[in-house]
Amino acid sequence: MDILTKLPETETTAAATTPGRSYQPPPAMDSEKVDELEEIIGYKFNDRNLIEQAMTHPSFVRGNRNSSYDRLEYLGDSIISVLFTKLHYFEYSNFSSGHLTPLRASNIDSEKLARVAIKHHLHTYLRHNKPLLEDQIKKFSSDILEYPLHSTGLIEVPKVLADIVESTIGAVFVDSNCCFETVWTVFKDILEPIIDAKTLKRHPMTELCEICQKNSLKVKMVDSWAQNSSIHVYVGDKLLGTGTYPLKKEVAQNRAAKSALNNLADMGITMTTVPERKPVTTPVDVNNINDEPRTSTPIEVEKLEETLGYKFNNQSLIEQALTHSSYADDINSHYDRLEYIGDSVLTALFTKLHYFLYPQLSSGRLTPLRASNIDTEKLARAAVRHGLHTYLRHDKPLLQDQVLKTLLQPFISIETLKRHPVTELYEMCQKNHLKLKFVDLWVETYTINVYIDDQLVGTASYAPKKEIAQNRAAKCALQNINTLIDIKSSQI
Repeated sequence: MDILTKLPETETTAAATTPGRSYQPPPAMDSEKVDELEEIIGYKFNDRNLIEQAMTHPSFVRGNRNSSYDRLEYLGDSIISVLFTKLHYFEYSNFSSGHLTPLRASNIDSEKLARVAIKHHLHTYLRHNKPLLEDQIKKFSSDILEYPLHSTGLIEVPKVLADIVESTIGAVFVDSNCCFETVWTVFKDILEPIIDAKTLKRHPMTELCEICQKNSLKVKMVDSWAQNSSIHVYVGDKLLGTGTYPLKKEVAQNRAAKSALNNLADMGITMTTVPERKPVTTPVDVNNINDEPRTSTPIEVEKLEETLGYKFNNQSLIEQALTHSSYADDINSHYDRLEYIGDSVLTALFTKLHYFLYPQLSSGRLTPLRASNIDTEKLARAAVRHGLHTYLRHDKPLLQDQVLKTLLQPFISIETLKRHPVTELYEMCQKNHLKLKFVDLWVETYTINVYIDDQLVGTASYAPKKEIAQNRAAKCALQNINTLIDIKSSQI
């Protein structure tokens, strides 16, 4: 069975139960409420259990998280992402990935989806045992009146509202035999108003940093949230903004940034007044000037199609996919936009694969499994194994030296998944009540040292990248930690 195209018939709502413990499934939702939900969504479910699951909070089924919306929300999150990626890719043909990313984010973030839940009253069907949730929803419903489209982080959002929109999307996706087109047909009107390039507003922190950077102004955030729930923004040495919010520091920070932006605007400093800078030019090597215009290097498309096992209807797409931005200036001549859409598609495919392949796993366990299969190193190994890098057109002299060995391993399963060494080290130290400390000497010696209970147990050096040095140091510490644990146990 092809797990990516054919739907298992009996595992859509499979639940993991603890051996030796009996579990009572949650009571069925009232049939009339299910009818009402179907009318709101505009979709008739073949398996009504899916929409019930989509409206069941984990607090309502404490004995079995997989009977809640947890897994459907995980699936729906990737589905809505790929749908908006596709929409914007074709709607804004001259936008780079850098412009497309915030546009997509604004349409699928927690606040935007929470607004959808309120607008269509989906929250009134949510089954939960969280006493404070109703008050949080009421406050959010009131707060959004001040911001008709989006607050850009200025109000607190009950994440559960966004979760039930994503879980409902996941439910329709599963019920429709994993049809992306059906999901978009059902939800495109529900998700209105869709934020477009004209209505998109930048996040206040992002805008503040950009304005200050382009005007050569130094910005500093002073955090006094623990003392008085406030964040202060200084531009230069002048206090220009203060934000206060006792429930969430991020909201206080965003409000402080917004306050600073308003004061900068009063001073006549906005993004529209930022002076244009002359483009930075690369010095010309007079000893290496080629008077001949560069001709485009053709790609052996037929050979590449044989490697991929796919015949392109439009061969220019695969040529674009293997053209680096250093080789071509036009946004539709290099792979920037195709990489953007491919990233989202790949995420959705592995999300779908693991959702059906591991019906007993929660989203918390599915997430690292997916990440291990789509991270940069894993995909780089695939490129090397299949020789895709040999087709790449670029003007980066050092790239060939950076493309090293390695073959693609079989896709990572739950049995072969390895935890990140830093994460594993933290977990082991916490479990055994050990004090963990990383000492960062990378700037001076490219070295990271790991101390456990004030003893040096791991060290590693790697000049090109600090993160790799830290990971190697953690790996070294993991190899030595058992000895330390044995010594500690013998002293008890």
